[in-house]
Amino acid sequence: MDLVPESLARCTSMEAASIAHQDKDVICHVLRGKGRLRIATTTRVLVAEDVCRVPAGIPHDISTLEEPLVLFYVSISVPEPGA
Repeated sequence: MDLVPESLARCTSMEAASIAHQDKDVICHVLRGKGRLRIATTTRVLVAEDVCRVPAGIPHDISTLEEPLVLFYVSISVPEPGA
């Protein structure tokens, strides 16, 4: 799989609004810090070296629990179902 980094993101807000990328999966690697990942109705604490995947169309948000939360964040375009 060819993963092209979209950004190297640093989360500094304590709260985030949910977002859903309809045509992209998200891969997130925690490089430093501690945060909270909310996927739909599930919440998980993220720490350094954790890797998570959020499938396209699923509401999610990441917020900081310990600053700085440094993430390597990649979004991957996925084909529409039936395409």
